[in-house]
Amino acid sequence: MRQIAVWASTILAAIAFTAFNAQIVFGGLNLRVRGVYLLESRPQTFPNSTHTPTSAASSNSTHISPSATSSQHHIYGQPRCMISSQGGDGMGHQLESKLSCIAVARFLGMEYIHNPLLGNAHGLNSTKMEDFLNLGMPYRHFDRSTMRKEPRQTPFVGHCNEKGWLREVELNETKCPLDGRSVYSSDNCWDRFYCYGLQESGFWYKLVPEVQAAYYATAKPALNWLEGFPADLVESATKDGFWRVAVHVRMGDGATISLHFFLHSMEMLRKQFHTGGTGKRPLFRVQTDSSSQTLKFDKRVPEGFNRPDVIVDDEKNTTLELAFHRMVAADALIMSRSALSMAATLIGNQSIVHIPYACWDRKALPHWMKLNC
Repeated sequence: MRQIAVWASTILAAIAFTAFNAQIVFGGLNLRVRGVYLLESRPQTFPNSTHTPTSAASSNSTHISPSATSSQHHIYGQPRCMISSQGGDGMGHQLESKLSCIAVARFLGMEYIHNPLLGNAHGLNSTKMEDFLNLGMPYRHFDRSTMRKEPRQTPFVGHCNEKGWLREVELNETKCPLDGRSVYSSDNCWDRFYCYGLQESGFWYKLVPEVQAAYYATAKPALNWLEGFPADLVESATKDGFWRVAVHVRMGDGATISLHFFLHSMEMLRKQFHTGGTGKRPLFRVQTDSSSQTLKFDKRVPEGFNRPDVIVDDEKNTTLELAFHRMVAADALIMSRSALSMAATLIGNQSIVHIPYACWDRKALPHWMKLNC
């Protein structure tokens, strides 16, 4: 009964969000709220873009192993192999980990059991973020009274030559007991999500409706995208429309990449939108853990973050909830080498995504543009 109630709430959230997905007036400008994969997929095509999101109904499933494809056919309600993700790193890391296990569980015909975010890394309140993200809504949660955790061997991300527990179960080299109690837990499922072609196949598109329904079932902050831009830009954007481009610049924890990557991506999008002839222009909001003053005025930083069509939102003037939601809801996202970037692109519905591919051990969805970094 509890599972029926959970899925019923998911369906109601999807219906409610579809109604919310109508045209609204924001600052005198008609904008379409993102989340368009729900119930009906109408991904927005950008000028001269060949990277249009693939709908759930038409997602490419090449590169998927036959054993995994056949294992998707199972009977819900009967005991299935149960897996989970639980770790204590930062919020972005934990979120990317859980999303990877949601995908792998669905792909292999297993059941994902949700564990809430843990810890307060980087000064964040994990309980508050768990409520904000709400991604555990469609799934059963770990119950100590009826379940027990079992360790799951997981190779490091990118070590696709090493078979982890998930791959061994997929190939029937290891058995997962269907006892309704054992939940095989590890930090993440990256050893299968980013290996053997799963991410590149576009399988993730099939999960976007339920993930977005859960995410948008709780209140989200207003984007306030035009806030801080010069008056003439606001006037023209209100009149002609604009593209919301989020730029995630991660500067800490060894995740830093050359700032030229972001400036080059921004210039690519300026040219792309200009030649598209839509009359709209991109307005960039940089979400960063650095200082806005550093990015805009430090002589050691390359020129470009101080242009009129760029606003820098840093930790001092922007909450993590707002920064993350802007990344999720943007029309286009320039990623950092960051788990938070990856999570935002998986939950979001951006028509254009630029990923720093050459310097990262992650894989890309089919419509993402892979760039050197």
